[in-house]
Amino acid sequence: MQDSTHDSPRLFDSESLRSRLMGDDELVAQVLEACVPDINANFKDFAEALESGEMKDATLRIHAMKGASQNADLTAVSLLALEIEQSLRAGQSRFARENVERLEEMVGETIGEVRRYLNN
Repeated sequence: MQDSTHDSPRLFDSESLRSRLMGDDELVAQVLEACVPDINANFKDFAEALESGEMKDATLRIHAMKGASQNADLTAVSLLALEIEQSLRAGQSRFARENVERLEEMVGETIGEVRRYLNN
């Protein structure tokens, strides 16, 4: 039987983020409050660029989204963004187009999880 955590990365690794920020909960909140709106805005810009065929802009937006999600330990989003970025840099937009809805859903779920974390 496979480990399900290996198959599906966590949306948000709060313990990893807290560890990297030496347990400073105020700093954790600041990082999350800075990164989450950036991820959301970059997703919208990415989706629009992808839809209009502007692959260079789509690549830049998904790269920014990947970086912000890595900074906040939003693991699932950062891994999918990485895969999409790699496919776009290889000149193949099919993977990105096939996964834009999955990424949108993942971003929404992740933002919800982060909000729950911040409200506790």
